[in-house]
Amino acid sequence: MLWSEILTSSIVATVVSGIISWIGKRYLDKKLEIEKANHTKKLEDLKAENQKVLENYRARLKNSEIYFNRQLTACDEIHALCQSMLPKNKFPNMEWDDALEDMALEMERIETEAQKLYTKFYSVLPDSILTKLNASIRYAGRCKV
Repeated sequence: MLWSEILTSSIVATVVSGIISWIGKRYLDKKLEIEKANHTKKLEDLKAENQKVLENYRARLKNSEIYFNRQLTACDEIHALCQSMLPKNKFPNMEWDDALEDMALEMERIETEAQKLYTKFYSVLPDSILTKLNASIRYAGRCKV
């Protein structure tokens, strides 16, 4: 009888152990699914937030690029105006007075072009450049023939 009781208790212990193991596995599997779902949702939220930040930076970069291109265009046009103000060497022995006379004859054109540049690029040029450009407009207005 001793062997049959030991055998019965062993079988009962094995069955109980199996049932507890199966219940524990089911519980842990369910818990793991819940944790996976929570982490997946958090990950998707972070991805969406990062995508918004990325789009914001892309828009700011594009605006900066446009602003820089406008400034570069303004600098190119101001440089072209400065180059056009220089007197041309019309003949080999051209003297300073001849150069000044040529420049004086161009003052109205210079004033008009400088005013157009001031108006066109007012929003992108720094104040220091705008001040100098405005001073050159006033000077050209006083010096025109």
